[in-house]
Amino acid sequence: FWGWAVRRLILEPGLLDAVRAAPGALRSLVDELLRLSPSNNIGVVRVAERDTVVAGTTLAAGALVLGSLVAANRDPRRFHDADDVNADHRSHLAFGAGRHRCVGQFLARVETEALISELFLGERGAPELIDAREDDLINDSATYGLRALEVALR
Repeated sequence: FWGWAVRRLILEPGLLDAVRAAPGALRSLVDELLRLSPSNNIGVVRVAERDTVVAGTTLAAGALVLGSLVAANRDPRRFHDADDVNADHRSHLAFGAGRHRCVGQFLARVETEALISELFLGERGAPELIDAREDDLINDSATYGLRALEVALR
């Protein structure tokens, strides 16, 4: 996730404008980056405990259920203007939900805020992207991220 977020912030420097204007906006930016780019695309496989109807389709008891976190985090019924990283879309599923919610989510958020603050908001200015090859993007059925990210620090 961190590589993906750093790449996006380098390529779209305007995303940091709100944070520069109001440092408290960093938490919302981190949440939006997490919502739009979770490292786990699929989530956890579940088993239907009983016959269940989901969006008009019947799932038989015992059926495996596999959901896309990326699709769920962009669902227009839940997130108005779902691709807008400047919006405040709370309650995303980047860390799961309910009893399956990641216990490390708070540490991950704090680490991400520290990374963005150090790389983009410090005295050095933003890092410079050396190479942004499209073949470094990972967007297969299970994972979402980067194989490599070459940057130069000033």
